[in-house]
Amino acid sequence: MNLSILNSLCYLVGWFWCVLFGIYGHFILASIGAVFLILLQLYCAKIKDIGLYIQDLLLVVFIFPLGVLLEIFFMQTNLIHYVNTDKMVPPIWIVFLYPLFSLLINHSLRIIKKNYLSSFLFGFLGAPLSYLAGISLGGLTFSYSLIQTWIMIGISWGLFLCLLTKIANIVEKATTETLEDRDSKTNFKLLYDGECPICKREICILQKKDIQKTVKFIDISSKDFSQFDNNNIDYNTAMSQIHAIDANGNRLVGIPAFATVYARCQLLVVSTLLRIPFIKIILKPLYILFAKNRLWFTGRMNTNIKK
Repeated sequence: MNLSILNSLCYLVGWFWCVLFGIYGHFILASIGAVFLILLQLYCAKIKDIGLYIQDLLLVVFIFPLGVLLEIFFMQTNLIHYVNTDKMVPPIWIVFLYPLFSLLINHSLRIIKKNYLSSFLFGFLGAPLSYLAGISLGGLTFSYSLIQTWIMIGISWGLFLCLLTKIANIVEKATTETLEDRDSKTNFKLLYDGECPICKREICILQKKDIQKTVKFIDISSKDFSQFDNNNIDYNTAMSQIHAIDANGNRLVGIPAFATVYARCQLLVVSTLLRIPFIKIILKPLYILFAKNRLWFTGRMNTNIKK
């Protein structure tokens, strides 16, 4: 079956499933149905196109907390009140509609990825209709007039979809780069500290996953290590952060080095995550902090600097 058709059917079924069971307080059943439909679509995408699978999976992950925040905003501002909940946090059944919806972006609603105006208009016009359908089924109520609520929900969802479109395009670009690295047949060197138990354990895992054997793992602690054979990267420089060298002699340092080697070793989701700008902004200082204190973490503070 065409993924777009399956995608549309799953969202339609999932929407009614979650809302109807949520109205009557069957939150577990609502959640189980939503999870099943999400996993079904991810499985089908993985079989058909690994690139689409990665994009869909990451959108599901990213939209979950964003959807929670948006619904909290609606509830805290008294725009919406859901049945069977007196708390100011969204019920689980409405939260699961967000990952279901995110799976439309790369399939049924792919057209909105082309520009932000179409994203905003779809959110402004379409989202309030969905909430009105929820009212007709008895799942929620509005606190303000229809026009006022429509405008506030419409603007919020319009901006929300613009953000989601931006994330979807970023993820698509990162996925393309990951697959290009995965399919590359050029040689690639990764310099690692063989005396670091953490590094050594990870390298053992990567060596097993390097099916095409395009990565050459260079142990900088080995007596045979030579900086002249490795783009003039000396021992102390290599110890400061992870270093890699591509086929053109370019140096990759830190997160980019991990992203490339993970792609070569078939860890495609992780590799794609490491290419996403806001993920890199968060991880870069954390990795640098770890790299600077790596000797302390591994009990090697008294180890003399070599070479």
